[in-house]
Amino acid sequence: MWVKHLPKIISSHDMAYVLFEDVIHFQPKYWIYEMGIPELICIIGNVNGLNDFYIVSMDWLISENHEDIVSFVGIHLIFPALNRLNLVMTQTVWMDMVER
Repeated sequence: MWVKHLPKIISSHDMAYVLFEDVIHFQPKYWIYEMGIPELICIIGNVNGLNDFYIVSMDWLISENHEDIVSFVGIHLIFPALNRLNLVMTQTVWMDMVER
């Protein structure tokens, strides 16, 4: 599972916000948590049947949807680490981010 490689993908191991989707009768509701990366890896690795979820920091966003498609967007992500994970990538987009 790609989540166990998060420390290799992100450059910072600070706290992150995580949004877990809870769908009841096709009306999504999101549970928002702030947690460290080790706790996040433990939770995602041990929960079955997750719907869409989003991992957010100030510089990047990582999401996985209910079809197991993972998206990585932002600065300070370590893209070579992603390439080494043997993920099936349908499209890779490299963007230069404008300095704030």
